[in-house]
Amino acid sequence: MEDGTVAKEKRSSKGEFVYVDEGDEGQSGSNGGEKEVQEFEITFNKESDLNDSQTVRPASHVSLSNRQIKKRLYRQALGFVLDLKPDLQMANVSKGIYLGSQDVAHDYDILMAHKVTHIINCATGVENIFLGVIKYLTLDILDLPWTNIEQYFDKCHEFMKEAVESSGNVFVHCNAGVSRSPTIVLSYIMRYNKMTLREALEHVNAIRKVNPNPGFIQQLLRYEIKLQCENDVDKK
Repeated sequence: MEDGTVAKEKRSSKGEFVYVDEGDEGQSGSNGGEKEVQEFEITFNKESDLNDSQTVRPASHVSLSNRQIKKRLYRQALGFVLDLKPDLQMANVSKGIYLGSQDVAHDYDILMAHKVTHIINCATGVENIFLGVIKYLTLDILDLPWTNIEQYFDKCHEFMKEAVESSGNVFVHCNAGVSRSPTIVLSYIMRYNKMTLREALEHVNAIRKVNPNPGFIQQLLRYEIKLQCENDVDKK
């Protein structure tokens, strides 16, 4: 794990894989109070970023606190997506601007069918495999509320405008296409389509369901105020 802990999996009595965390304290058993390894099963309802819904089913012999569950989910989900089935949606959210998941980023036929010339990769652990055919901008962003994603807005906007003004198309993706890449796209729409954050969210969600983490929403709200101030100055 990125936090230095070790995660293990083993099969449960039902034959399912379960996540075993040996770092937390277990319950005392009949063996003289020795620590018992606690285990619980995690079901990911869909491809998700850190803030998406997940179902936790504790093993029958274990009682886990909400804090323990959240801690373990955090460790397992940080920067990674369990890819249960491909998400191949190409969401055309503005002229020349497409939004989606890591799956599309590795599907050459879909990219070429939509005449993608540029890609912004906001994902964790997803390689740029069409170098020489597609122009890439790669950002090292973790989907965490305290990540400063706003610092990348101008660089991304310049890259996106370059694509659109050269009659190309840009595909913006992270892992699940739910938090990081939508934040970049929302900032672009707010700036160039002259929308508020609420309007931009309604517009994008009508095409593809997105859910930026709370920290990213706060940064987008701050960006909205900045854009409003700039517009007020331009009108004077």
